Amino acid sequence: VSTQSTGSKLLTASADQTARIYDAATGKCETVFKFAEKPATEFQQLGCLWVGDALLSMSLGGVISYLDTANPNTPARRIFGHNKTVTALAFDAADNAFYSGCAAGLTLRWDAATANNERVAGAGHSNQVQRIAIDGDTVYSAAMDDTVRVASRGAGGAYSASISTEGLPFDLAVAKGAVVVGTNKAVQVIRNNAVVHTLAGSHEATAVAISPDAAEVAVGCSDNVVRVYKLAGDTLEPLRELAGHRGAVTALAYSPDGSKLASVCKMRLVKVWNSADGAAVGQRRVVPPQRRAAFRSPFRRTALAL
Repeated sequence: VSTQSTGSKLLTASADQTARIYDAATGKCETVFKFAEKPATEFQQLGCLWVGDALLSMSLGGVISYLDTANPNTPARRIFGHNKTVTALAFDAADNAFYSGCAAGLTLRWDAATANNERVAGAGHSNQVQRIAIDGDTVYSAAMDDTVRVASRGAGGAYSASISTEGLPFDLAVAKGAVVVGTNKAVQVIRNNAVVHTLAGSHEATAVAISPDAAEVAVGCSDNVVRVYKLAGDTLEPLRELAGHRGAVTALAYSPDGSKLASVCKMRLVKVWNSADGAAVGQRRVVPPQRRAAFRSPFRRTALAL
């Protein structure tokens, strides 16, 4: 319960999925704010606050709603985020926005300038999001529910397709309409929302990357080796193996011009290779262990993020 500054009115929040304004003198209910048409525990209201002209209510789902007395069924603003560990991020440079995924399977889109966010609508993931990637007007996400899901990019975007994977996804990469997924059982190529090629392996595909021209795919494996393939149409054809790591490969990234490939392993070793011939051109140990790799200008340097 929260009291208006004059003490004449009370704001209450309840597990019946409503907040209400009462006249303190008469006890009469003046306004009912409804948060859902159908019962759901996430809409149960846990607490409320009346500060000046602002009325706020907090739900079990972690949503703070700014209440509007003129429109009780539609909050003036909703603030929410992830309730579980954030496990995936992707930046959308075209809209100055970014996407985040968490251990609960929720995917959010954030405006980088205002920090306002929204859920990616539609049938989302039911387990931890492993990776999010953007290609043109499409957002792809891979999760521990053994699916890759496809959503439209931008405000109001929604999931429209779901593709089953061969095993538990570890990583995902996209370029020019080609989607590559690395799982504990295989590497898969997806085009037009369908699996067009599956390459089974004796080692887990713990990291994947695709060159900017979509001509080459790098696969980091649990046996410490980076395997490079030519993407010939829809088929992966072996090109070379890159050895030198002493732990499972955890991250891969091609430089923006495709001339270099960076790889990271569990033993905190970062290596940079020439894409043309697979020659190692540099390495460095980092602390702590890294899960993602990305190039920045100049290309001879890499920036790493957990």
